[in-house]
Amino acid sequence: MANTFAGMSHTNIAQRGFTIFLKKLVRIVGTFSTDFSSDVAEQGTVVQTRTIPARTAQDLVSDHSGNYNTAADVDITTSAVSVTLDNHLTDGFYSTDKERAAVARGVWQDTIERNLLVSANAVAVGFHDMVINKIVAASFASSFDAIASANVDSDTLAAWRGVLVKADFDPDETNLFLHTDIITALHQDNAIQDFSASQDNVQSSGNLNPKEGMGIFEDARLPPAAGAAAGENLTGFAATPDAMMVAMRATTTQGQRHFDAYIPMTDDKTGATLLYTSWFDTETRKQRHLFECLCGAAKGNGAALYRVKSA
Repeated sequence: MANTFAGMSHTNIAQRGFTIFLKKLVRIVGTFSTDFSSDVAEQGTVVQTRTIPARTAQDLVSDHSGNYNTAADVDITTSAVSVTLDNHLTDGFYSTDKERAAVARGVWQDTIERNLLVSANAVAVGFHDMVINKIVAASFASSFDAIASANVDSDTLAAWRGVLVKADFDPDETNLFLHTDIITALHQDNAIQDFSASQDNVQSSGNLNPKEGMGIFEDARLPPAAGAAAGENLTGFAATPDAMMVAMRATTTQGQRHFDAYIPMTDDKTGATLLYTSWFDTETRKQRHLFECLCGAAKGNGAALYRVKSA
């Protein structure tokens, strides 16, 4: 039996799913510190990462007679952060013999494509929710004054920037994730709608340029419906990369030879890894397809994140 679905081979399915997965992950991955690898691990594995504290330069005497060896001989104390790979996220779909025959005639190709989108997206959403549910007051105590989403405007962003700069945040290294209701309020802000002032053509592009030097991203899933963050009125956050450590590894199985397809995929730029497997279930006469991601997240520097709370 040929491993194709109207021209969609297992490799095609794997690569298409991986593209969808990466697209959904890119903003979260770019915001926090990551330890991603194609190395194989099992659920429950603990990954050790390190954070490096801020440093203060030494001032040698003006005649250059200071001790250069002493200046360069500083023991840099790092902090260990343990990330447990306790989330084995999976989602998949299947096709029956009848459906597969239909796909071969070109009838079901669109359905396969949509199943791909839904499954790969589900794994990425699971990853997103895992990370966001770590953003709770017990781990990240700092927050801006509570404010109704509809009341957030460009003046609010300026005030937030002031708070962050005074807390030693570098705006260029800071990303703001805001709920859709806040982004909508910003779109309606006259100061932002005025292109000559904001340089934001939001009414045609739908996108907001960086504000107050910070990246700004929309996140309709703040907070996730299930999880710790849901009870804390979280509608956004501002963070630098050292706020949280996120780890990802490849999964494996003893029976790789029994799969029709066993394709681990790793992104060269980020190291993000997704596994695609496919096999034929002889009892149900179904060809099954599955995407998998082994991951975990842990608090890094608790002072490197400010929460946005609704009033």
